[in-house]
Amino acid sequence: MLKRRARKVDSTNLAFEHLALLDKGSTLTLAVPAGSSVAIIGPTCAGKSRLLNVVIGNEKPTRGEVFRPAEVSVIDGEGITRRDKPGALAKDSLSEKDSTRVAEVLSALGLWEVRNRTMANLGAGQQVAARFIEALVASPSLILTDGEMDLLDPWTRDRLWQILQTRLAEGATLVFTTNIAALAEKADLVIVLKDQQVLFSDTPSALTRSFSPSTVTVATHDHPGTLALASPFEVEVTQVDGGTRFEASEGQQLAAKLLLEGYGDVRYIILKAPTFDEALRRLVG
Repeated sequence: MLKRRARKVDSTNLAFEHLALLDKGSTLTLAVPAGSSVAIIGPTCAGKSRLLNVVIGNEKPTRGEVFRPAEVSVIDGEGITRRDKPGALAKDSLSEKDSTRVAEVLSALGLWEVRNRTMANLGAGQQVAARFIEALVASPSLILTDGEMDLLDPWTRDRLWQILQTRLAEGATLVFTTNIAALAEKADLVIVLKDQQVLFSDTPSALTRSFSPSTVTVATHDHPGTLALASPFEVEVTQVDGGTRFEASEGQQLAAKLLLEGYGDVRYIILKAPTFDEALRRLVG
């Protein structure tokens, strides 16, 4: 459903300034460039829906402020009746006649073949997909959805994500809540919540680099010299911008250098990069 808001943001379609959900809670300050996607993720009762309601304007934060563009589309199914049809919903959302846009959206959502069926005669997943029609056809400045993408099957969700990327390229901004780590990882920015507190707000890659060290697998034979070197060896490996950082414990810097240069009968060293899901689990606990 399209909703109008008074504040207009220029190059950033959305901005948070010292926003907090609790009196003594952590604050969120984040500028979201136009054309970006933001995932809000966290465990049950983390505050995901509440934060999205603050963005919508349905709820006020305890502290801080949200600046949003003039035109916002909230994907919630409000206003869609059991007698509505996907084809009619798409045509009614057009600001100008463009039949190719209607076909593009309905095909991406898997609704083209059933465009003339009423909502009452669609499957549960198809009804969820139909909630996205208006936003994808009308292309508002800001698209907001609270867990709706989680309800779609993986194939429809992938097609939806592709067409959303097209809308982002046109200048729209997407903010969505999700419980699926793989979906949050696709976003340009991720906000991690727990107990109404903001634990993290940055790119998914920054979360991976900052909170989960890599592991090293060393392949070697039972050579006493190498084993003696590796047995007490402690090293932490993290991905950083421009390469990889190896950190050895005090007194083991030379051991790290020798091991990484292939001392003894070391055949190869495998660096296991952390996954986004691993970093997220470590952060939330």
